[in-house]
Amino acid sequence: MSVDLGGSPFLYSKSHNKFVFEGCGNAVMMDNGSRVLTGCATNCLGDFVSDRNKCFGISCCQTTIPHSLRLYNVNITGDNGYDRGCGSAFLVDENSYVSEENSSDVPVSLLWTLSQGDIDQVSLLLPT
Repeated sequence: MSVDLGGSPFLYSKSHNKFVFEGCGNAVMMDNGSRVLTGCATNCLGDFVSDRNKCFGISCCQTTIPHSLRLYNVNITGDNGYDRGCGSAFLVDENSYVSEENSSDVPVSLLWTLSQGDIDQVSLLLPT
């Protein structure tokens, strides 16, 4: 999976989003050059269901994302005999993740940035 905001004025918000992996194994978020940006790993104990408020490594893990993130890929690998496809990894707004227990929507928070041309235009309109 690859998500790219490169052609837009948006960035993923570091302060409002987190990277989450629900499942068994390891998940990493990488840039387009395959450099690892962040990641986490889980252990699975039988049919244990994780609590989104306590997502700390048993069937679920979470971590922060880097500043100025516009593009990322996700790679999930199995661990301890579990299948590669066992789980899902995603970027999500941290408040929505805790409150939306069974939702199939995955909301994210974005930051809007101004280009230097936008800043120059605004400064021309301001009184000196």
